[in-house]
Amino acid sequence: VSTQSTGSSGINAEYGGKLEKFMKEQEKEAYMAELTKTEDWLYDEGENCQKQVYIDKLASLRKAGDAAELRYVEAEARPGAMNLLAHSLVHVKKAIDLIEQKDEKYDHLTDEDKATLVAKTTEIDQVYNVYCTKLTAVDLTSPPPVTVSQINDKKKELEDKCNPILNKPKPKVEPPPAPAAEEAPKEGGDAPADTPMDSTPDAKSEEQPDPASMELD
Repeated sequence: VSTQSTGSSGINAEYGGKLEKFMKEQEKEAYMAELTKTEDWLYDEGENCQKQVYIDKLASLRKAGDAAELRYVEAEARPGAMNLLAHSLVHVKKAIDLIEQKDEKYDHLTDEDKATLVAKTTEIDQVYNVYCTKLTAVDLTSPPPVTVSQINDKKKELEDKCNPILNKPKPKVEPPPAPAAEEAPKEGGDAPADTPMDSTPDAKSEEQPDPASMELD
């Protein structure tokens, strides 16, 4: 009984705190009626029930406040999601400005790359402005006109399209080839083929006199 009582009291405090402003009047009445019914059951039949029965009763009680709980969660997370979407838009817009200024960081991107960035940023920026308009005066007791999931999806769509372009690496520039060094002659190599040969005859090769021309005694 103690567990069930604690759970019931916790839900009651939850209702009186964060969830009350997210409930329509009829939802409040139904929620409070279910809460009262559960507490009455707790101190009557609930004293002799198994633990699982208590768990089921708490689940039924919480279900009555599920819609308000969802609206509460959305309202808490929505400002942060919108800020992140705005931050992503600003990041891409700044990059586009640098591209238009011929900044060295992006001078390797093509005109087609720039056109893609501009088109997607314009599209998501328009969606962002529509979201801002819808969220200007939100009825906390009604389903949100824009969900956190929708906002996150638009942020992802923008980044998936633009980040691969912005992070595209510059093409590598190959350095010019080094000039070829002149080859030095090898030591002990063969003599040049055009070295002239000595044409002076040696003593052994001098012409001998013709014996027929020699005089006889």
